[in-house]
Amino acid sequence: MLTICIPTYNRPDKVRQRIIELLPQLSEFVKILIIDNASVEPVVDIIEDLITGIDKVKVVRNKYNIGMSANIARCIEYADTDWLWILGDDDLVTSSAIDRIKADIAAADEDVCCLKYSSYCNENSHDEVLNIKEFLSHKAMGFDYVSNIFLISSSIIKIKNISALDKMMDTINSMVPHVVLIFQLLINGGRISFIKNKIVEKTDSDISWSIMQLEFNLKLAPQFATNVDNETFRLVKNFFCNHITFSPASIFLRAHKMSKSKSREYICYLYSGIVLQSFFSKYGFLKFVSHAFLYFLFQLRVDKFLPICFRLAGMRFHLKYNKFMTEN
Repeated sequence: MLTICIPTYNRPDKVRQRIIELLPQLSEFVKILIIDNASVEPVVDIIEDLITGIDKVKVVRNKYNIGMSANIARCIEYADTDWLWILGDDDLVTSSAIDRIKADIAAADEDVCCLKYSSYCNENSHDEVLNIKEFLSHKAMGFDYVSNIFLISSSIIKIKNISALDKMMDTINSMVPHVVLIFQLLINGGRISFIKNKIVEKTDSDISWSIMQLEFNLKLAPQFATNVDNETFRLVKNFFCNHITFSPASIFLRAHKMSKSKSREYICYLYSGIVLQSFFSKYGFLKFVSHAFLYFLFQLRVDKFLPICFRLAGMRFHLKYNKFMTEN
């Protein structure tokens, strides 16, 4: 049986749309659980007219907002079925998603711990089932490939044999607890099945996470990989620390944007950590120097003059700057 768990916060219209998409696909095989992270308007009030009398849809509301990562972890905590689909509240569900998942679960070998579907991040070129070393050494390994692993809605995770979540909870600040869980299962001998089909499509929505925070926190993730051989640990570390990286210029602009709405001291803390991390990255001294130089400019409050600089650079650059500052 499959639990579809939707962690959400302050996206009432998105959650309602997901329920509208899923209700026609409900069967004895599946149930839906919504984890409301203390939204201003309770989710249950938004969808009550849709789920009244349907016992396969439940809503759990947190007393306080516990943050994105902890709310994802709660999905794993509450699920009591063999398989779990953590569905992003902003990802459109395809009309045949549940039938597709049911068929793929039935066809999966016993040691398959995750079904990884294609997504708007990356297309799987063909179906294949890989162990952890085969997966981490895959010829397609790159930004898009890794982004699809991180996309929460494209994974169906086998949680039947999970006995403890301590490693995942230890790395909850990595912002990707669902990926840490998949890696735990792979390290314990599971295999990941890559499938060409899609079960979700992208929709327009506010981004609820920060690229700067991801860049900063992701380096924490590999600590879960204890008691593995050196080669596996090297591959795990490379996956988390080197494949999701952002250019110094991108980080500088993100810091500038975040400083407009959040504590500058906090942004400086994130930024300085990214600079330090870049010193140890495989991309070498030049990237570190670039990060350090732009961080120095940021500290000098040069970012205050960016709107003027982009205006002087011409209308095309000014429009690009304005678009960057206003887009989610």
